[in-house]
Amino acid sequence: MKISEITKEEVKKYLRITDDDDYDDKLVEYMLEASKSFIIGYTGLDIKSLDKYKDVSLACLILCQDLY
Repeated sequence: MKISEITKEEVKKYLRITDDDDYDDKLVEYMLEASKSFIIGYTGLDIKSLDKYKDVSLACLILCQDLY
């Protein structure tokens, strides 16, 4: 999976969030945005360049988990 393909639903599956609560949805959206921004800032690469590295997607999910 590419980092640009990670969706709110993918993060919710990874975190095993089963509720369709608006609060959780917004929280997951913010965490996903923050995780992607952190990775972009840390690496200095844009999303398109990061898509070449599949392990970055896992790092993004792990960052979301830490933020949750």
